[in-house]
Amino acid sequence: MHRVKDLRESFTNYFKEREHRILPSSSLLPKDDPTLLFT
Repeated sequence: MHRVKDLRESFTNYFKEREHRILPSSSLLPKDDPTLLFT
């Protein structure tokens, strides 16, 4: 899996070099929301 890590790093570095921000991932579902979401 070393190649996957290198590919991911290369991809994110491309955008970092162009002044994009790398943000942590987050859920699409709201926390503690019992309603059903349709997407």
